Amino acid sequence: MKNIFLTIGIVFIIVNSVIGFIFSSYTTFNWLTSNTVILINTLFLHYISNSKIHDGFKVALSFILPTIGLTSFILSLKLENKWENNTVLVFLIISITFQLLLLIITNYLKTIKK
Repeated sequence: MKNIFLTIGIVFIIVNSVIGFIFSSYTTFNWLTSNTVILINTLFLHYISNSKIHDGFKVALSFILPTIGLTSFILSLKLENKWENNTVLVFLIISITFQLLLLIITNYLKTIKK
């Protein structure tokens, strides 16, 4: 059951790749960025399910991270096809960094002894 996130993530990456090949308006930059967002969020959720953090953190992060991940995916679809002066890309990087910080904080809190 713990590998369900990996399976779902792989399916989403395959579906996103097929859609990227079908639609010509779906640029390679957006396609690769959205696949990267899916992969990162899949790895985050897989880490949560396999970590030894408290169940309360697991439940909360299992709702928070997919919500932020969906927002990041939508941002990756709205990206302009350039690296420079790309405000949406900055917001995308900030959202992924926020997810990583949540994981780091919860991992730190599991090591604090009461």
